[in-house]
Amino acid sequence: MPNYTFDCQACGPFTLFYKQMAGDKQIAVCPTCQEKAKRIYFAPHLLTGSCALRQRIEKGIEPKIVSKSELAGRSIKPASYTSNRPWQIGH
Repeated sequence: MPNYTFDCQACGPFTLFYKQMAGDKQIAVCPTCQEKAKRIYFAPHLLTGSCALRQRIEKGIEPKIVSKSELAGRSIKPASYTSNRPWQIGH
């Protein structure tokens, strides 16, 4: 079911759901004050990246929080040593 957002000068933005995509959806009647409202256009929500990243974003998974004591046994190398691109060292 397509939804469209409109902006009423008196009441502010509101969203209407339509059963059909056909027809002119430039102006709608505000459900609160019955005045005419113009449609608001938004940029499309396109997600690019890996499937795992999209799933994390959609599920809202929080990152793992690690304490200093958990990191004490690990050796952390500087980024310049782990780079496979030597021309990027120091950037």
